[in-house]
Amino acid sequence: MKTAIVGIINKLKGHLTSKYTRKEAEDVEDVLEGLYGTGGTGVEGLDAPPEGPQGDFPFREGEDGEEGTRGDGPIGGIERVLLPPRGGKSRKGQKGSKPLPEDFGKPPKYIKDGKDLIRAISEAEKRLREKEKREESDFRPVPEWNREKRGYEHNKVGYVVEAYSERKDEGGLKTYKEKFSRLSDLVKEELKKLKPTARRRVTRQTEGSLDMEVVIRELKKGMSGKDISDKLYERTKKERRDYAVGILIDRSGSTSDGVGKGFDRLDVEKYSAMLLADALDELNDNFAVYSFSTDGSGTKTSLEKLKEFDDEWDEPAKQYVASITPGHQNHDGTAIRGMTEMLAKRTEKKKVLVHISDGTPWVDGGYYRREYANEDTLKAIEEAEKAGIRVIYLSIDPSNLEFFRQAAEKCTFAEKFNDVFELPKKITDLYLAMRK
Repeated sequence: MKTAIVGIINKLKGHLTSKYTRKEAEDVEDVLEGLYGTGGTGVEGLDAPPEGPQGDFPFREGEDGEEGTRGDGPIGGIERVLLPPRGGKSRKGQKGSKPLPEDFGKPPKYIKDGKDLIRAISEAEKRLREKEKREESDFRPVPEWNREKRGYEHNKVGYVVEAYSERKDEGGLKTYKEKFSRLSDLVKEELKKLKPTARRRVTRQTEGSLDMEVVIRELKKGMSGKDISDKLYERTKKERRDYAVGILIDRSGSTSDGVGKGFDRLDVEKYSAMLLADALDELNDNFAVYSFSTDGSGTKTSLEKLKEFDDEWDEPAKQYVASITPGHQNHDGTAIRGMTEMLAKRTEKKKVLVHISDGTPWVDGGYYRREYANEDTLKAIEEAEKAGIRVIYLSIDPSNLEFFRQAAEKCTFAEKFNDVFELPKKITDLYLAMRK
């Protein structure tokens, strides 16, 4: 950092002192004063220009009262140069003079704010260090099953929880509404048949239907000179059941593969997740929706918040889910363990993890693939089930059928399909599995 700043300052000094007349050099001196600041450069390890006559800029006095030179040699760390007379051109035949490059005029404004430039560089470095430190502190290591050693490895992989950072795309939500709104209604109807949503009457509300008992009581209060409340209404409210459901969507690069009808795997995943979320919202179950993607080394998996527990399933939340695009790799074991930790912290009595994936845990640039990745993912599912969290595994167009069979044995419920329109047929079994 110091070397870079020294280089920048020296280049500026060399350029400015070779191009301007005495009058202009006074402005240039102000620029360098700005760079150095009062009493120093403001950068540790750099010295300010020396005080005294040799700390000033070189200038020349020529014929007819023109300012003259001070000769050659370094002054204050800056090589002495012969400055031209006013106008920026060298006098023909003048001893020691030489043609100068084209005069580009006054220095740009940002150079006059050189001190601010250095401060900005310093602050940017500070922010970067803070970001790296924050990411390190937010990184949550989880164990990984090593099939060769037949045991767990610790502090090797982990996850971070962050907001999904890509731009929200209204087109995805528009597609969902146009193509799947009727399907969403069918899913809700299927679930209502199994277990209607419990509702309770809530009084003393500011909106809803008039509660005549309350109205009469308030009128009597008014007749006696007391203030009348505006809470004269009643409404029915869905009872929130004691469930916490975490929906986990794999958005690895392989989810970009097509599955027919103009959709890719991720389309099927996210629209299936939205159908399920619509149903859970209708039943007033508490749920969260996360997507996940893993870096090229397989070390860090990002769990990306699309809808958090206790948040509303509103238009912005739906837009986030509908907007997700294929990412990088998928360390399914880490993602499942991360969601398991989140669910374990919930106070609800019954907890469900819905894992929606294309069925192939895989990291291109590392060891996490084939049997190694499969066994670690199966172990993560097993850990969740042992912790009392029911795992629902939905596999979109799986090519790894043997892995799907093994996962189905570990999970509370597993189903494979490649068409969103198949979901209503599966929803009854899925719902019953969630409530075992």
